[in-house]
Amino acid sequence: MLLNRLTDRYKRWRHGHGYGVHSPYAYHIVREVLRPSDQVGYYAYTDIHSLCRRYAGAMSVAEAMLLYRILVELHPARVAVAAGAKADIIERIVALALPHSALTSAAEADLWIVDGNESLEPDDKDRAVYFTHSSNPLLSRLWEKTPSGQLYINPTRALLVPQKHITKQSLAIKF
Repeated sequence: MLLNRLTDRYKRWRHGHGYGVHSPYAYHIVREVLRPSDQVGYYAYTDIHSLCRRYAGAMSVAEAMLLYRILVELHPARVAVAAGAKADIIERIVALALPHSALTSAAEADLWIVDGNESLEPDDKDRAVYFTHSSNPLLSRLWEKTPSGQLYINPTRALLVPQKHITKQSLAIKF
């Protein structure tokens, strides 16, 4: 058990620094979206700090910044949010990152944002999904039916990015 935890921790560290990540797309996601260096900044970070203060306790600044970077990188036209109490702050982050994107129903969305154990009904459309909790049962159901793409996962969060031109790969990453 201890050996497995140490091995998992090592894999997250290793993949989080880009080692063992062979796809250029996955390397880009890891190094510039999930684990950017301190030199990478976004103009909206000040606004994100303000949002997190306004919604004190709803979401950490680090997770809000992560969500913002994911949204900017994936740039979906339509986003669905299943977040319960966090829905308002997540919707504001979506509006900040993607002013021309629309919040929509799950069936029409290009990206789902799923908080906690919230769930959406899976369908046959390949879409990106960000999970604030990697233990959500929907994650395993979606990953099983995803033919190609990457799953970036750690003990708390997960990002599923289906891509037709990318070999199916799961990467344990600290993010």
